[in-house]
Amino acid sequence: MIVWTEQAYGTGVPEIDAQHRELFDRVNAVVGMSENGHDVQELERTLDYLARYVVEHFVFEEAWMAEHNCPGQEANTAGHTRFVSRLTSFQHRFPHEGETSDYQGELSRFLTRWLSNHVEVIDVQNMKQPATA
Repeated sequence: MIVWTEQAYGTGVPEIDAQHRELFDRVNAVVGMSENGHDVQELERTLDYLARYVVEHFVFEEAWMAEHNCPGQEANTAGHTRFVSRLTSFQHRFPHEGETSDYQGELSRFLTRWLSNHVEVIDVQNMKQPATA
């Protein structure tokens, strides 16, 4: 589980911070299901929702960064692209591996590490002090 805090993950952009809190909640839901037992269909639905939500969030965030001429735009977009590709791979594997603890552990580790690192390293550092146009 990862805990969203203003100090660690706040960008100062209310809309993006709200979206990040939602992502943290959804990732934590997946992790919780993986660690504590769950209905496999519920895990699949939560994973599908997360996949749809990140695309919406990434579009919004990338537009915001472009509008504010943030220096980390390219790294941000590249990170988003890699995340979507990896998440899609997990979704394709789900029908065959979704009930295994190995799959769920790998999924949980990927989601928590990526989200925490990306928000803290890319988003926060580039949004708190965006370059002027």
